[in-house]
Amino acid sequence: MTALKVEGMDCASCASNITKFLERKGLQQVNVNFSSGDVTFEQPVDQVPLELVVEGINKLGYHVVQDNKMPFWTLDRKLIFCAIFTLPLLGSHLLMMAGIHVLGNGWAQFALALPVYIVGFLHFGKTSLGALRNRSTHMDILIFIGSTAAFVYSTIGFAEKRPQPLFL
Repeated sequence: MTALKVEGMDCASCASNITKFLERKGLQQVNVNFSSGDVTFEQPVDQVPLELVVEGINKLGYHVVQDNKMPFWTLDRKLIFCAIFTLPLLGSHLLMMAGIHVLGNGWAQFALALPVYIVGFLHFGKTSLGALRNRSTHMDILIFIGSTAAFVYSTIGFAEKRPQPLFL
């Protein structure tokens, strides 16, 4: 029985994507737990090389942790980074609902929204592309499409100099 630790699974569909991939490779008794990140399977006699399995899971958009080395750019660090840029936008929006306009400058809104969008684009885009390559879907695809549509819409509005708040 082979056991791996996989980072980046957010939902049951993510676990299903990895399960389908491993079963297509001919592995047996595949068990994937998205909440703990544990992946176990049994290799048949004609063994699929472990390097090929690890490479395939990484291509799906997840990260196989080897030697208990966690990557620097973890999901927690992405969340903290994005929260730092999002809080001024959120605070401005809440104040705007009270009639106080604090962050009306489109360039400032764009500068705060762009890093958050880039982190989300890289995270959700990678897993979405991996799922589409695996001929399946999951919630990351919806997040990717929705956030891209909102960002593009706001960027077009900013370029056309629309008067309403753009990236809020």
